[in-house]
Amino acid sequence: MLIAKSITFRYRDGETNEDRYRTLSAVEFMELYLQHVLPKGVQRIRYGGIWAAAARKRLNAAKEILILQPVTKVTENPEQLKCLTVSSFIRNERFRCPKCGAKMLYRQQRVDSG
Repeated sequence: MLIAKSITFRYRDGETNEDRYRTLSAVEFMELYLQHVLPKGVQRIRYGGIWAAAARKRLNAAKEILILQPVTKVTENPEQLKCLTVSSFIRNERFRCPKCGAKMLYRQQRVDSG
């Protein structure tokens, strides 16, 4: 059995694309490593489309366009917010957003904990 007080590992820096080395205590290393382990029954989500890493330039361009758009003031309707509950949301599949008035849909997806 090997007992290490510290661990040195290599990783690639995302900004400079250079290999770097980092030394951590064994406990710190396990904490970092276990952040990437999903709990049992949770499925990993992989991003595609505009959220994919290869589309970063398009995503940044879209963000810049959205930043240039003027922001409109949205007023809340307190009467609509009072009666908004989860059960009414599920019962009425279509309803309007209390802030902007846009039609919203409820989509239910079952996830097996298998």
